[in-house]
Amino acid sequence: LAAEIAGVEEMVVQPSDRVLLTVGGKRFETTRRTLTAALTVAPDSLLGAMFGGRHEGRLQPDGEGRISINRSGSMFEYILDFLRDYSTGDENPEFAIHALPEKQKVAMRKELDYYGLENVVFPPVPFNIGLAAFSPGPKTLSKRWLYGVELLPDNRGVLVVGHKSTELLDVETEKFSPGPVMEEKRPNCATAMLDDGRVVVVG
Repeated sequence: LAAEIAGVEEMVVQPSDRVLLTVGGKRFETTRRTLTAALTVAPDSLLGAMFGGRHEGRLQPDGEGRISINRSGSMFEYILDFLRDYSTGDENPEFAIHALPEKQKVAMRKELDYYGLENVVFPPVPFNIGLAAFSPGPKTLSKRWLYGVELLPDNRGVLVVGHKSTELLDVETEKFSPGPVMEEKRPNCATAMLDDGRVVVVG
């Protein structure tokens, strides 16, 4: 009987737990329990912050008691289904999201990132040396050996230093372009990045 009572209480939504939302013009009805389901693995999630009790006084419901979120309603439906399944202990709550076409999946990842849930639905894959593989990279403008390499800050590229010339790899286009010319030839050199973004070449 106790288990039966617990099951009924879990199934019935209590008025204090009920949450009305409008996301991108689309209406949803859910619970605080569902919206905060992933707090244990995503403590900084936006929905967890909104409905976990810390900031509910800042929310401004409309006349119907609905809280509006200016994001994609169609995407939120998948996110809400994921949280609902997650809260009930489903073994694969992210299945529907993972099954989306690749283009939609890219858009979904942006939504998940906004809500602070991307790493929950798409957990980072730990590096496994057994699965690592090399592939050919872009060719440098000239042959280089015994050279230094430095990753530039702010995604500015990769600086390759060797002998007297340097080259800069654009990480987006994957193409090399000539870099600044050094005053002396420095084969077998080493590089170091300073706090101000400048690169020191030693050798």
